[in-house]
Amino acid sequence: MTAWKGLVAVGVLAAALPCSQMLTHVPSPQWPKPFESSASKKAAPQADATSDSSSIVPGERIGPLRLGDTEQRFWELFHRYESGSDEYNYPCRGGWITELHWNEPVSAGIFAYAKSGHILQIAVASPHFRTANGITEDSTPQKVKRFYPNLEAYWLENQRDLATGDRDFIYWVDRKIGIAFEFAYAPDVHRRLVYRIFVFKPGTDFQPEGCVQYPQVWKKIAPYSLEPPTKKPQ
Repeated sequence: MTAWKGLVAVGVLAAALPCSQMLTHVPSPQWPKPFESSASKKAAPQADATSDSSSIVPGERIGPLRLGDTEQRFWELFHRYESGSDEYNYPCRGGWITELHWNEPVSAGIFAYAKSGHILQIAVASPHFRTANGITEDSTPQKVKRFYPNLEAYWLENQRDLATGDRDFIYWVDRKIGIAFEFAYAPDVHRRLVYRIFVFKPGTDFQPEGCVQYPQVWKKIAPYSLEPPTKKPQ
């Protein structure tokens, strides 16, 4: 992910903690290696022969991993490579969420959020995966808006960190079809770009990583907003 190459050191520090247990959300390490490198090819996810291994399908799947799959299925598809794979548990609304993370060499990789052993939400930050209209990591807000005319915008307050230009993440969400786009501020290009793309069950409420935890606050803002309405960047 070219926009985040300068953030490797910050990401390495964050990789030791689950996203849900940090007061700030620092993206995982971004490795400046091209997809076609030998390291990237070796670490590419293992897909079923009948699956499109690079498609993001709203409300259904990311690559071969589908909503409703088991945690075991996640690790069958995305093995624990040297680049780093993690699994964490955290409380959420009287239950527990398990975060599964496969960290590929070129980007933050694949995240899955499971409850009672089954995956309820999948997120990806990787140039290897894209929607049918080409939306992927580093896509512009303008491109997302062109292809998704019914998105609502949300602000995850109190989630800012240095790796995203000291700005909270903004999300554009289509609950009807089950897709959400996470926008982070990339300091080197001085703009927000797509960081992660989420898929979730259509017709359900979306919260990133399955649950918003204190001190973070989930707030709806004007459609297609890219900055919070009351907290302007300095």
